[in-house]
Amino acid sequence: MDFPAPASPRFDSTGSAERPWKKAAIVTTAIAAVELIVLVVLALAFVAKPFASDASGSAAKPAAEQSAVVARAETPVLILNGNGVSGAATKAAKIVRRLDYPVVQIGDASRKNFARTVVMYREGSRPAAVRLARDLDLSPKRAVPLDGVRESELMGAELALVIGG
Repeated sequence: MDFPAPASPRFDSTGSAERPWKKAAIVTTAIAAVELIVLVVLALAFVAKPFASDASGSAAKPAAEQSAVVARAETPVLILNGNGVSGAATKAAKIVRRLDYPVVQIGDASRKNFARTVVMYREGSRPAAVRLARDLDLSPKRAVPLDGVRESELMGAELALVIGG
């Protein structure tokens, strides 16, 4: 079997041998390095996002919800009885007042079958709702957008605490 003879090296104008594979290797390495950096950045963006947190330990929020949390004394709360137990809203209002939140109104929710207590919030008031939920030893997941309560029914409150079962 015959093998072709190795190609003789070509020489450039300075008399040194050209190495076309060297340029190809450098270009390929540079492209691979750029691709690796892009992949690492994308991986960090997708992996780190669920673990990102602010100083309070809550998950990162969309820009629309990252408004500054106002003082408790400047966060009016409407307390609604959503479980039908007589006096439940009044009892909750005493606790909320002790936490320095102003209570604007105490009343009954439109339904009496709330399984859990929830903190409903106006648009932009999620941080305050999460804080109230934590103040009441509730999960931050209990802070939910207004549902079934119109803003006009809030009596000027930013949050509505609906007492559930």
